[in-house]
Amino acid sequence: LIHPLSLHDALPIYHPHTVDLYSKRGSAMGYEAYMGIIDQYGLGFTVLTAGGFSEAATNLADTLLTVLIPAVEEATRSEAHEYVGNFTSSKEHESTIRTTMDNGPGLILSNLTRNGSDIVGAIQGLWASQPVPLGGLSKTLRLYPAGVSRSVRVTACVDGKEKTKTQVEEEWRLQYDIVSGNEAPGKLPSTYLVAGACGTFQTPGLLMYGGESLDRIVFVKEHDKVVGVKVPSLRVKYDVRE
Repeated sequence: LIHPLSLHDALPIYHPHTVDLYSKRGSAMGYEAYMGIIDQYGLGFTVLTAGGFSEAATNLADTLLTVLIPAVEEATRSEAHEYVGNFTSSKEHESTIRTTMDNGPGLILSNLTRNGSDIVGAIQGLWASQPVPLGGLSKTLRLYPAGVSRSVRVTACVDGKEKTKTQVEEEWRLQYDIVSGNEAPGKLPSTYLVAGACGTFQTPGLLMYGGESLDRIVFVKEHDKVVGVKVPSLRVKYDVRE
């Protein structure tokens, strides 16, 4: 069974969003079990009770989630602050990328430029110019981890000597959030409770530049610290963290 659990409605946290809880409850011969998996956090739990069928297992599971989820949420957001910052390119003139956080999910792509050109504005312009309208694009562009990373060996010159070090490149994706498909109200007595088609699922990799997807962002890490950001479509590495 799949139970979508709304943190906004059920748990005392400050950053509401939906968490999918995959759970199973069962009992036999005077024992009861309640098991659950929270995939997006990589967590699982099991509650075992004895003494016949009762609500003890579900009550204990509910108490566990009430305490556990907010703590995990805050720990996750604390770790995410490592990816927040302003990065510039040591080789490209006036090329910067800035990421921030708010109460919403993921990171916010607050600024992206190359040689002084506003890439965020260009993305919004490309979106609006598509031959088939896709709906209104959110003014806030958000980044999410893709769950893919790789280790690479790089050579750098330190004190006149070449040294090789290991870096980790983490893949992230820019999400094109469609906020509306009906900006102008129609003549019918509609309250717009039913949303239109969710085109967000169809847009990854939609906008391309130089043979690369514009939504691909790569964070470069050394010893678990973010030291730079790559934007493959722009052929730029923002390797100076301010």
